[in-house]
Amino acid sequence: MGLQAGGSLFVSLNDVNHIHSICNIIAQGTFTIEPALCKTIYAMLLQAKALNQTVGIYYNGASFNCGANPNWGGVPSAYYVEIK
Repeated sequence: MGLQAGGSLFVSLNDVNHIHSICNIIAQGTFTIEPALCKTIYAMLLQAKALNQTVGIYYNGASFNCGANPNWGGVPSAYYVEIK
């Protein structure tokens, strides 16, 4: 997990591949998640990482496939993040 200089929040799916952005803390653009919520999600992810907790990220669209994520690309369909 990390932030790009342009404000995009990037996450990884259990490995060093499938790194993608789920929202942007500066501008909404095509993302479902608004910037204010993106900042909250970033704080949640930092907490989860510090406490070694599992996180769930949910995406809209029946055609979404974790293995087909664009590496280092945006996946604007993320809509929900939870600490499990």
